[in-house]
Amino acid sequence: MAKKTTSFFDTLKKWGGGLAIIGVILYALAEFAGITTTEPQKNKPKSKKDTLVVNPKTTTNSQDEPDMPSNGKLKNYLPKDNGLPVIRHTYFSLGYSEKDEQASWVAYELEKRRLLKGGVERTDNFRPDPDVSTGSATPSDYSASGYDRGHLCPAGDMAFSENAMSETFFMSNMSPQAPACNRGIWKELEEQVRDWAKINGHLYVVTGPVLALRSLKKIGKQNKINVPKMYYKVLLDYSEKNPKAIGFLIPNAASDEPLENFAKTVDEVESLTGLDFFPDLPNNIENKLESSFDMKQWNTDKKRYEMRLKWTNSARMNSSLQAN
Repeated sequence: MAKKTTSFFDTLKKWGGGLAIIGVILYALAEFAGITTTEPQKNKPKSKKDTLVVNPKTTTNSQDEPDMPSNGKLKNYLPKDNGLPVIRHTYFSLGYSEKDEQASWVAYELEKRRLLKGGVERTDNFRPDPDVSTGSATPSDYSASGYDRGHLCPAGDMAFSENAMSETFFMSNMSPQAPACNRGIWKELEEQVRDWAKINGHLYVVTGPVLALRSLKKIGKQNKINVPKMYYKVLLDYSEKNPKAIGFLIPNAASDEPLENFAKTVDEVESLTGLDFFPDLPNNIENKLESSFDMKQWNTDKKRYEMRLKWTNSARMNSSLQAN
């Protein structure tokens, strides 16, 4: 009887089946023992840029804090104040001071992509803020007062959305500004901030009246609105490559001086207002950014300054600075 021969493929099939069974047994033992090193794709950690900064100031050891921001985003960018009620609108938030009938601060993000979108026309639908439980000021409080209903969050910063634009006309977002300030240096600063946001891509903005400087002057028959002597604006560029911050203190009056003459450190603005800006910054970054500024990193538009001077001089000659 002839001897049966075994082909190469028959041998491979025979041994292959055995090896497959052994492989399955080894994999199961490894999984049970917890020594498998392969991690599913969905469980891989997010990149550094995807990680939010969450209350980093809870860290007690400064060496554990990052030297630079991880992604240019703060989870909470609202200032700390004396416990004022916080009103949150779609694109900006504010701390409302009932005794002053205006916001102590207004905070929001200003993004290049939204500014470039723009295009929404100004609505001018001034109205009380329904979210202020104690009742906000009303448009009639400003009638014949000699003061403008000055925006804190500018309408021009919210021109990317009809709803965003409309909400800037809540009276909680208004403060009695001298026309020469509102239409002069304050307007120039607002326009300059938009330019800086386009250059840097993203800014955190906190702005408001300096209510700590008490004024005896009030307007409004129904609501007694404190007339501030000064306004502030604080800016934070929390970029990974070049983080920086700067503050401004602007008198509620006409001015012939350039914007850079009113530039301050964030610490100086905090000292005058009693507010703590950007408290969720890591301590080492907050101390560095808020204690100094470099005006070379915040270049101003000289032509815009010259236009403001011409407007101010012309308005003075024509006595046209009447409130609206």
